[in-house]
Amino acid sequence: MAFAGRLREQVKPGDILGRLGGDEFVVAMPGCDAAGADAVVARIAQALTAPLKLATRQVSMSASIGISIYPDNATEFDTLLRQADTAMYQAKRAGRATRRFYSDDMNGAAQERVIYTTALRDAIAREALELHYQPQIRSSDGTIFGVEALARWNDAVLGAVSPAKFIPLAEECGLIEQIALWSIRAACRQMAAWRKAGLDIPTVSVNLSPINFQNPDLASIVADILAEFELPPEVLTIEVTEGVLQNEEAVALGSMQTLRALGVGLALDDFGTGYSSLSRLVQLPIRELKIDRSFMQQLETDSNARAVVTAIIRVGQALELTVVAEGVETEGQQMLLSQLGCAVVQGFLHAPALPPSAFARWLIEHSTTRAVSLMRRIRKLAGQRPLASRTDLLRLSS
Repeated sequence: MAFAGRLREQVKPGDILGRLGGDEFVVAMPGCDAAGADAVVARIAQALTAPLKLATRQVSMSASIGISIYPDNATEFDTLLRQADTAMYQAKRAGRATRRFYSDDMNGAAQERVIYTTALRDAIAREALELHYQPQIRSSDGTIFGVEALARWNDAVLGAVSPAKFIPLAEECGLIEQIALWSIRAACRQMAAWRKAGLDIPTVSVNLSPINFQNPDLASIVADILAEFELPPEVLTIEVTEGVLQNEEAVALGSMQTLRALGVGLALDDFGTGYSSLSRLVQLPIRELKIDRSFMQQLETDSNARAVVTAIIRVGQALELTVVAEGVETEGQQMLLSQLGCAVVQGFLHAPALPPSAFARWLIEHSTTRAVSLMRRIRKLAGQRPLASRTDLLRLSS
């Protein structure tokens, strides 16, 4: 009501203000041209800058606004409303808290969005999404630290759809919570299968959206899934981004603290790319800090990138967090990270994200290669003939 009241204060007596549902409102302003609409929208944006008081809490507000003009864009109300809705989603994609006027070139984007949204809903209903797994390797000895589960969508008609496209779409159209819960369940099911097969994988990381942490039942849902597959909580790590506390901070922080009390790990993903302060970092009950892959591209050549990575590692060490570097693709990057004290690396240098069966083969190959290398070092230290091949290792074990 308070939110609607602020909107009402910015429109004229003859204007129409209505709520479409959820957090979406519509304002119809008869006789208003583009300049007039822009002025009203600017006033609305200004009116929402002051926090809204809910009980004892101060909640910040913002609005993504789409605008369609009669008769420039359309002459029928339903069409104008659809166009304004399309423009609003363009505003959201532009970074939220902004406004966009409808234009004809948005129509194609809107049609594409409907097609992809429909296909994504169907894929979720049929459990047609997949999880691929990328290994995380300890810098100290090359052993496996864990795996990150990454959602993949390969549609029969649309082909392979990038996560960079379908994850934001899922957030916009309210499907992200379904994907998140499916991801946790699928990852736990796979971990149980690997354990039964004798594969030693310490932990699996699953990415959740900040939206997921607005659900106060998140921790109990995760606990039920772990119990279903008879897994201890420490095998699961949930990755979050710095935006997790932007909305409903108390609810999000409560969800995170309950998960940690349960024994589930929390990792802060893409660290260094957002705007959170170090004081905010101290608030989060995390055990891992992940360096964004964007810093790896210039790590070997740019002193500024190297300085930032060094600072992140030092912060992680000071807070007794495990630091994981993503996007590691070269031996030079890995060597520098090891010298800087980065505990874990992840990237194409070791393996891309792989389907479960391919990952199992990779893990066996990786373990065998490490064992051969270790035996060669032992032979060399003992002054004996170095192992020539993996066959020698098998002979030794027999």
